[in-house]
Amino acid sequence: MADDPDNDGLNNLMEYALASNPTVASRSDLPTGETKLIEVDGITNAYLTITFRRQLAATDLTYTAELSGNLQTWNSNTAIQVTSTENGDGTATEVWRAHTPLTTDPRQFARLRVSN
Repeated sequence: MADDPDNDGLNNLMEYALASNPTVASRSDLPTGETKLIEVDGITNAYLTITFRRQLAATDLTYTAELSGNLQTWNSNTAIQVTSTENGDGTATEVWRAHTPLTTDPRQFARLRVSN
């Protein structure tokens, strides 16, 4: 599953997990990070988010949104799911956010880890 036949930087495991075509090079299927205004407990703040498409049939996979403040130590227990929207094609688009707003902790990074 480590092969990348289309040389787009996504190995076959990640192509499967994100419902991407492993024979067509595409960067559009990569998870995206952005800052979003989100209301939590009645207060709206800017949060770091990560958005990705999940293959619903891939029950053999574990998807983990991980957060870091230094790109060296990653925490897999602090991201909070904001939404999960079924796309009608066997996938769902998920949005996860950091647990603290950017005003409190401005140095934040997010990544998606997929394992089987």
